[in-house]
Amino acid sequence: MLIKILISLGITALISGLLALMFMNHWILVFALSFIVQLLAFYIGNTIYENILIEKAEQIRTQQLIEASKQIATVECPCGERNKQDVQVRFDQEVTYDCSQCGKKIKLDVDIKPILTTQPIYVQK
Repeated sequence: MLIKILISLGITALISGLLALMFMNHWILVFALSFIVQLLAFYIGNTIYENILIEKAEQIRTQQLIEASKQIATVECPCGERNKQDVQVRFDQEVTYDCSQCGKKIKLDVDIKPILTTQPIYVQK
């Protein structure tokens, strides 16, 4: 890692030196100014690029969470043809879908029922 930083600073200094050779009367000033401008420009460019990558990663993560939270139910069409298909179920809005067999628009009623669970009784003999 340290070697990469030193190589990068060396290349930056080389480019600054070549630019400063055009202005021999003010060599030190041009060298320092071009060196600082290069560092700032690449820092700003890398920061912008890093923020773009973070935004893309967050968008991908959000899409993964959306896909993972989908509720799929296998339902049977009430038309009598016993056609079963998978439908995405949402509890916060009305769910309608088109039957793949008969083509009718069908409304899915999501119902939540409480069910009493019991513990099995084990009798040892």
